[in-house]
Amino acid sequence: MATRAKKIVVKKKKWVTINAPQGFGVLGESYVEDPATLKGRMITANLMTLTNDPKKRRYSVSFVVKQVDGSTAKAKLMKFSVVPSSVKVMIRKNKDRIDHRFTIKKEGVTLIVKPLMITRANTTHAVHTALRKKCEELIKSIKGSPDELLQQAAQMKIQRDLKRELSTIFPLQLFEFKVLEVKA
Repeated sequence: MATRAKKIVVKKKKWVTINAPQGFGVLGESYVEDPATLKGRMITANLMTLTNDPKKRRYSVSFVVKQVDGSTAKAKLMKFSVVPSSVKVMIRKNKDRIDHRFTIKKEGVTLIVKPLMITRANTTHAVHTALRKKCEELIKSIKGSPDELLQQAAQMKIQRDLKRELSTIFPLQLFEFKVLEVKA
């Protein structure tokens, strides 16, 4: 006696384009059965590939898909960070590394900020403390929404201004955000 063959169910899938906020363009495409499943998905990309600027190869940005409309999805910038291997390359002999961590509450959203400062020469702990306090004060005083803050950090505007301002206390070789993230 012959056995009955099982019926195979073929699920239709389609391509959904994932768009980033202005300035970043298209993040990519995803092949999914139901576009609604993309909502909440995190996408991490190198900033160099998004901006076509090889100078930004040491930065990483993360997006979360917030809205899906038919065959397009809109993502929101959630995290800006420096690739850990590039932090090791930045540090040299006879220079001090100053790390800090604090949170900011803006418009009901909590931001985790982890700045990294590298001085041009060895300094005292009093200078480290002064740099940390001034850095935290300057970042908390920046006007704008959390989205604008992340956008400006990805464009390196905040880092340039803060380095200039903090160098009045002690000359800095580098000022970076190791992590600038919206806490979920």
